[in-house]
Amino acid sequence: MKNIGQARSDLLRIFSAGVAGVDGRAAVAGYLAQHSVTHACSVVAIGKAAEAMALGAIDKLDGPLVDGLVISKPGHLDRPALEARGLTAMEGGHPLPDANSLNAGRALISFLSELPPDRALLFLISGGTSSLVEVLHQGIGLDDLKRVNQWLLGSGFSIEKMNLVRKSLSAIKGGRLLRHIGPRSVTGLFISDVRWDDPAVIGSGLLVAEQRDKAALDSLNLPD
Repeated sequence: MKNIGQARSDLLRIFSAGVAGVDGRAAVAGYLAQHSVTHACSVVAIGKAAEAMALGAIDKLDGPLVDGLVISKPGHLDRPALEARGLTAMEGGHPLPDANSLNAGRALISFLSELPPDRALLFLISGGTSSLVEVLHQGIGLDDLKRVNQWLLGSGFSIEKMNLVRKSLSAIKGGRLLRHIGPRSVTGLFISDVRWDDPAVIGSGLLVAEQRDKAALDSLNLPD
């Protein structure tokens, strides 16, 4: 039987392997090393791991990578390093969305609208995206957004249910961002922080249309 010291060493090794397995830079670089990209592309990285994932893209796409937008939480961005490689860095609100989240949403739409119609896109999405970037439906304001998210964080809902509500407020989540992407070639790489690794739930599904009908939202019995 192992003694406590040996058991501790084994647990730390397992933990370290798990952390390394979701290292954004290494994961993105590893994928791109196996899937060569030779045409011009732009990167959009959003989430708490946005910078690490963007650096992984820079490591492997030094030639094809033209520009990009990186959105993360305060304190998680090395702006000079990213901007030196032609990537714009922005902060959004987290864990509660704020005015910066709306600014990031506008910047995202503007960035996509200014790209050449044949520009390929690499989306790098990780946990925190739901809060960091937002474009609201007409008639919904920032105070509404904050109040709903504050309530959701204390509701006890699963992340799937929370993000279903978030999608209902959003003009870009639940796949609605695809309207601004058009027929461009898109590759999406995700670091999952949700059960079953569903890309429709990660970041409230920026690139994946919501398949559930209104009845699923109504069944949550939300307060007015």
